[in-house]
Amino acid sequence: SPYIWNVYFPGVSGESLLIRLSREGIYVSNGSACSSGSVDPSKVLLAMGYDVEHAKSSIRLSFGKMTTLEMLDQTIQSLRSNYEQLRQLSLPF
Repeated sequence: SPYIWNVYFPGVSGESLLIRLSREGIYVSNGSACSSGSVDPSKVLLAMGYDVEHAKSSIRLSFGKMTTLEMLDQTIQSLRSNYEQLRQLSLPF
């Protein structure tokens, strides 16, 4: 479906990004819809040949007819900001 995207954020836990985004009212998933609530890496991504690290560093975004350009802009800005902050936290000293 062109309305569901899986995006990989290298070096960052998809779970951490999910939590930060939800605090801003942006709701994403880090697994397939059929595994909602699971902390295991996406079985779909693993079946597609991605490794565990890639699967754990990915989030799923879903869009619908009610999604506005303003919502997309807010989401992109929030993703950028939170990804950069999480990357800084995960860098070795």
